[in-house]
Amino acid sequence: MKEMRGIIKGSYVLGQKIIDGLILQLLFIVYTLRGAVILGFFPALAAVFQVIYLEITGKSGKFKPAFEQFYKENFKISNHTSVALKL
Repeated sequence: MKEMRGIIKGSYVLGQKIIDGLILQLLFIVYTLRGAVILGFFPALAAVFQVIYLEITGKSGKFKPAFEQFYKENFKISNHTSVALKL
């Protein structure tokens, strides 16, 4: 099979980024609902930012394990920070 070049490669990369964004949105919605909306919003938002950061720095692998790990590790911290910011 030939190596992709030019507009074909560009459209493939763009399509992959769009799919990654949709997966990230789906994870955000699912984990927000999982956390009973109010308690799940800020931890899910923090996990989204962490996954985007890992993607930008090139340290990313699969989205779901990284998202889940950060969500669980920082659930309390994110909620405490959000309460402090609301006051």
